[in-house]
Amino acid sequence: MSDLIARLLELTRSAAQQLESVSQEEILELISVRDEALSYLEQRWEGFTPEEREVLRNAIREVTAYDTAIDRKLNDWRSEASLEMQKIGLIRKQRSAYQGYGPMDGLFFDEKK
Repeated sequence: MSDLIARLLELTRSAAQQLESVSQEEILELISVRDEALSYLEQRWEGFTPEEREVLRNAIREVTAYDTAIDRKLNDWRSEASLEMQKIGLIRKQRSAYQGYGPMDGLFFDEKK
């Protein structure tokens, strides 16, 4: 098994084991390594022996077994980001409602007593 596939397995297992505390950078690295591994396998698949192909199939099955959990985490992050964007939009809307527009906004009148 290539170093790339072994690294993919290691990153996938690590991310799955610490899914609640995994960082976005770690997930991005996992996705990047996964893309590299996919390209590697597509280019070299025909050159592998049947035994090597079976080992690689088992590795791929293990990696894809964690897809649902990792996808759930990505969806959680997307939902959090969406909520934060909605909050920012609401704050901007409220702020603009209290800001007056027109030529008299900055004038104050003092009264002598």
